[in-house]
Amino acid sequence: MNATIATYYINELNNWEEAFDQHLSEIDEITGWLDEVVQSDTVPQLGLKVEHFIGQLKECGQHIESIMHDIETMERTLSNDQSPLDNDAITAELVKKQEALRSNTFTIEKEWLYLRFECSRFLSETVQAQNKLRNGNSKQ
Repeated sequence: MNATIATYYINELNNWEEAFDQHLSEIDEITGWLDEVVQSDTVPQLGLKVEHFIGQLKECGQHIESIMHDIETMERTLSNDQSPLDNDAITAELVKKQEALRSNTFTIEKEWLYLRFECSRFLSETVQAQNKLRNGNSKQ
């Protein structure tokens, strides 16, 4: 296998970018659902809860965009005129930077997964409650 360390790192960075692009798309989708739910505000105190989740989604999106910037910077660092650096050019400092990015990526991934789970649970419970209210009101 003739792959260089830089090639491996660049592939890893590209995978993270693809995942984060997907997460940003999901954040937009969930925010849309939250907006839709709050517009049919049939559940008391719903607006405050939606506002809370939208704030968390926005913050998570900012974390993702920040690390994506770091990833892009690292990709440029690992390349020399569009070619990956030779193994000899991979310093201990570059290895530490890649490890730090890996750790930060893991942290943001965990943050995103937890938030997505909580938003999904909230949306599911809210839609169920709204449907019960609508069905109860339509029977009267």
